[in-house]
Amino acid sequence: MIERLRAWAESYTKRGRYSPVGFLFHWVMAALVLFQLGWGFWADWVMPGGDKQFAYQVHSAAGLPVLLLAIARIFWRMLVPSPFNDADRQGLQTKIAHTTAILFYISFFSLPLSGWVMWSSVASGPLYVAGVMPWPQLPLGDLAPMSRFALLDLAEDIHVASVILLLVLVPAHVGAALKHHFWDRHDVLRGMLPEVADWTDTRKGGGIGCQRPSLGRSQKLADPKHRLAGVAAPLAQPPQPQLLGEVGRGLPDKGRVAGADALAPVAVAGRACGQAPAGSPR
Repeated sequence: MIERLRAWAESYTKRGRYSPVGFLFHWVMAALVLFQLGWGFWADWVMPGGDKQFAYQVHSAAGLPVLLLAIARIFWRMLVPSPFNDADRQGLQTKIAHTTAILFYISFFSLPLSGWVMWSSVASGPLYVAGVMPWPQLPLGDLAPMSRFALLDLAEDIHVASVILLLVLVPAHVGAALKHHFWDRHDVLRGMLPEVADWTDTRKGGGIGCQRPSLGRSQKLADPKHRLAGVAAPLAQPPQPQLLGEVGRGLPDKGRVAGADALAPVAVAGRACGQAPAGSPR
């Protein structure tokens, strides 16, 4: 079963794309991290009381899944390595990217673990993963009060430092992905986005990726499917020779020749997609 799962995932990674499992890991964790950053800042501003207690409960319920997903993602990466794409051929930039990934994983562990210690140090009530599955507290209740407060202070420092680390890593990661995609024209971001299947031509003789040719300005002028002299012909109507003749009479000789030449690539593309050229028997 593991070999079949690995073969299925490698059908994506060998094309420079992440598998659907890796895709879900990335974007679910990204959404949780962004939510936690925003919600955590808001929870700090809430006045002490029931609302603040509820805010910390939601914060912990969304933070514990980050820990579990990080562990599962490491096991998945051990089973199915990441695809080799353009970002892995950039020398120093590649080393920086790998260092950034390691720092992300450190924060994925340090934030929920330090939060777990903080919650258990003050005995703030039960913990739940995603608000559903119970999660035990750490056995810190038997420690002396001074020891628990010292541990709480240390965990809070680690938590704040990890948040600052994420505030640096997230914009750097997003900026690097956009730079690879728009500036360098690399395949990094495309490999982490949903894969859209090619359009399939269901007509006779059509195939995958058989698309209608794009028309230039001169071709649109000669094509009756577009607006001619304020009259829009139906899209489904085939080119009419008499209509082309009417248009041709309004053009100079060179214009009529250019209009006829403009239809040639359209006819060739139509034959490639299983269409008969205008005026030919079907």
